[in-house]
Amino acid sequence: MKKGDYIVMAFSILLVGVLCFFLYGQKKNEALYVEIIVGNEVVDSLPLNQDTVYSVNGVDLTVKIEDKQVCVMDTGCPDGLCKAAGRISQAGRSIICLPQKVIVRINGTFPVDAVAGGMCP
Repeated sequence: MKKGDYIVMAFSILLVGVLCFFLYGQKKNEALYVEIIVGNEVVDSLPLNQDTVYSVNGVDLTVKIEDKQVCVMDTGCPDGLCKAAGRISQAGRSIICLPQKVIVRINGTFPVDAVAGGMCP
């Protein structure tokens, strides 16, 4: 390899490092919130950064927000798949309870996929 090849390689590595820093290294100031949707109507929006337990009015479903994560804590549906879905913490993620017709969705800023340049839901 020639001297010029090493210079090009070093510049390429430096460029990749700088791009990774700007894409992933900076702290994101995202204002994430949890939307509770019953049927087709948004019944409440809760901040994801405040720990709380929320009972959905008119439906047998309880949502728990803790450590910037949300989960279905208790439900009256027969299969309990929404409870088994576990915790979600990223924008665009949802927990859906079909028997109760409830959607628990996190809204906010989507992380950017560095390779495709698109959204990573």
